[in-house]
Amino acid sequence: EQIEHVFTGVLAPLDGSVDDGRRLNHLCDRLWLIAAIEHYTAGMGDFALNCAWDDHGADPTLVDLFRWHGSEEVEHRSVAHDVAV
Repeated sequence: EQIEHVFTGVLAPLDGSVDDGRRLNHLCDRLWLIAAIEHYTAGMGDFALNCAWDDHGADPTLVDLFRWHGSEEVEHRSVAHDVAV
């Protein structure tokens, strides 16, 4: 229910009856939230890249998958910032 609220309430666009100032504020609010999520997932990506998975007997295929996904998260860590600028 909480995730549904985030996507249908917080991140959802406003309807057409809202003035331009409020619409811009809502857009900025959504942008900072996405930037915060990107910051969090970039930290997880950094962990995935630098964790010693091999030393703990992890499956090599899954290690490759985790590292690839981690690199994707780190690479996309500033998309919201780039949009804002």
